[in-house]
Amino acid sequence: MIGTILDIAIAVIALIAFIVGIAKGFVKQLTGLLSGIMSLILAVVLTALVANWICATDLFASFQGAASGWFKKELFTTEVVSQEELIGVMVSAGGFWGILKGLAPSFYVAMETNGYTTLGQLFGLYVAKLIAYVAIWLVLFIILKLIFKALANLLGKIASVPVIKTIDRLLGAVWSLAFTYVIVIGVLLTGVEIVVSKYISGSWESLCGIISQSKLLTIANNTNFIGAFLAEFVQVTLPTL
Repeated sequence: MIGTILDIAIAVIALIAFIVGIAKGFVKQLTGLLSGIMSLILAVVLTALVANWICATDLFASFQGAASGWFKKELFTTEVVSQEELIGVMVSAGGFWGILKGLAPSFYVAMETNGYTTLGQLFGLYVAKLIAYVAIWLVLFIILKLIFKALANLLGKIASVPVIKTIDRLLGAVWSLAFTYVIVIGVLLTGVEIVVSKYISGSWESLCGIISQSKLLTIANNTNFIGAFLAEFVQVTLPTL
């Protein structure tokens, strides 16, 4: 009974993936996936380049000064001229800062490098840079997404040509089925097997029994090369049924 239900569920998922793939086509699916990944990666790379230039401007210096003013406690406003003094200030603050006193040497080196005498100035720099980096990344990500969307629309028009359209639809179905297989079998099933194997070992035989009752799930499990590759990293051997 369980095997039949699993077979039906897998068949329905595959059918939905096939229909979606036919409807969207290969170009639309590929450009949608790649545009998101490429936008993320390029936005990070460009942020690293642009941020260095922006952080050297007077505008950023003013913002950094304002950010330093957000740290008003004595811990952040006390001037220090040595690591020992900084450690003493952190210990005096007690609690969380007392625990972090081991980071005082690193903080002091950063303060010396930037010509600061208080933790507030250093933390103001960190916060200002964090806000600047996030804002720059967000702007670049949106711009890149718009550019990739324009390119996707162009490729979509090319894919609408009658002969190419048919090929695009068929490739879209294949791509959608492959992507669904990776997510459902390569990731989800593998994840369940790894968790059961490492943390619920007493249920391992039961899980194998459930999988073996489904013909489709058994085939998918035995051809789960992606899962086997991932399982090697956590030293788990997936079952062959």
